[in-house]
Amino acid sequence: MDIVTTGNLQKCKKCQKNLPLEAFINENTQQIKTCNICRHKATLQYKQSNQSNTEVGLLTLEEMSTTI
Repeated sequence: MDIVTTGNLQKCKKCQKNLPLEAFINENTQQIKTCNICRHKATLQYKQSNQSNTEVGLLTLEEMSTTI
């Protein structure tokens, strides 16, 4: 594993900040490489991008035959 730790601090792979080890524990109490703040931001961005991509229009048989 390439987690950089110094004393009780660990460097986040995304924001490059040295933070306490408690900032890197997830729900399963596993140590991770990105801090909880960066993980939360990434989750919000992922959810927002998925919401904008969920609008799908259905095609009729005639529309499908003309597009093929």
